[in-house]
Amino acid sequence: MPVLVLTASFLGFGALVKESGLALWHGVFSTATAWALPGQIALIELHAVGAPLLAIVAAVLAFAVVMAIDALGRRVGHHTTQDEVDELTAD
Repeated sequence: MPVLVLTASFLGFGALVKESGLALWHGVFSTATAWALPGQIALIELHAVGAPLLAIVAAVLAFAVVMAIDALGRRVGHHTTQDEVDELTAD
């Protein structure tokens, strides 16, 4: 299932890039450098409406910071107990 969601996300983002009039390399570069899809969408949408570069960079960085905090928050200080492992692996 995750592969379907990821594939749909890439296809949707590719369509957004194409409809925005940007080149393929813009989408590939964004995928390689942006943290997650929300930042990529902000980048393309803000570029499409002619936003200043500083606003685009700030929006993409804001999404990256939020995603990083979320990812770190899920890992820092949480230790999986044996009960949690048993619950996840139960048939």
